[in-house]
Formats: sequence, C-alpha cells, structure tokens
Amino acid sequence: IASLNEEFSKADSAVRRKQAEIDSLESRITALDRMQEHFDGYNNSIKYVMNEARAGRLRGIRGPVSYLIKVEPRYTVAIETTLGMALQNIVTDDEESAKSAIGYLKSHDFGRATFLPISTMRGNPLKETGLESCRGFVGIASELVECDEKYRGIVENLLARTVIVSDMDAAIAMSQKYRNRFKIVTLD
Repeated sequence: IASLNEEFSKADSAVRRKQAEIDSLESRITALDRMQEHFDGYNNSIKYVMNEARAGRLRGIRGPVSYLIKVEPRYTVAIETTLGMALQNIVTDDEESAKSAIGYLKSHDFGRATFLPISTMRGNPLKETGLESCRGFVGIASELVECDEKYRGIVENLLARTVIVSDMDAAIAMSQKYRNRFKIVTLD
C-alpha cells in the first residue's frame, strides 16, 4: 500500500506539472491569436487597412503576405530574410481594390503600404541549370513556401529568383559560379 501510495503521489505530481504546462501553452496560444487578430507587430497603415477591410469599408483585401503563406520551421529564417518588409505587403484581389485602399490611406493620412494585386502579379522563375547539383543547394525559395494556388503568382514574384543554400560557403561558391545573377540566402 505504501509503495502504491508513493507511486500515486509521483503520478499525481507529474499530472499536475503537465496540466500547468498545458495551461501555460493555452495561455500563450490565446495571446498569439490575439496578437494575430490585432496585427501586432505590423505597421500602423497595415493595421488600419486590415481593420477597415474587416469592418467592410474596404473590399478585395486578402491580407498581408505573412498571413497567406506557410513555411516549414527549418526554412522560416531564410524565407523571412528573403521577404523582409514584403511580409507586410497587402494582397488584394485586383488593382481597383489596391487603388481604393491607397486612396483610403491617403484620405485618412494613415501612411503607406505596398499592395500586391492577385490579378497582375506574376513570377519570373530562374532559368539557371545545374543549381540542384551545387553543394549546399536547398531549393528555390518559392518552392519551399506553401500557399493557396491563387497566391502562387505573388509567391513566385517575391521568391522565384532566390535560392536557399545550407551555409555561407555554399552561397559564396554559388554566387561566384553564377556571377551574382540571382539572390542567394542561407538557412540561418
């Protein structure tokens, strides 16, 4: 009985620790969801456009690029580095939606934003041969990003001319071989 009580006590403590972990993670998820919902970390102009779109005062607004793509964790740093501030560019259905949002920003003196109309954005893929056989080659950035097919043109436009490699030595070697004809980013 003493042995079973001790075993029960240890199991009970483990359950309490795991429940505290779960509570902490749920709290973090709630905070992150709230941040995402309110566009924390985004420029004020982006927040403004997204809030106006949610309220129905702007139409054809899809969201910032960062909301429309998915990246495996091992590629996140490289893709974020490649995109930079373009992560905050706002995707729209068409040029008219972008024009309307720009007018709205101007009329309310709310700053600037870059808009990417789905209807006009196309990529310019790399036509280099032999990339796959280069030491350290990981992939073409646009191919390492998942998105809804309707956003593929935008992803191609932003990332199709960037090669992701494993390390700096691989980047230097590739850069020299291809004479700096495209952007090269390392995983880290």
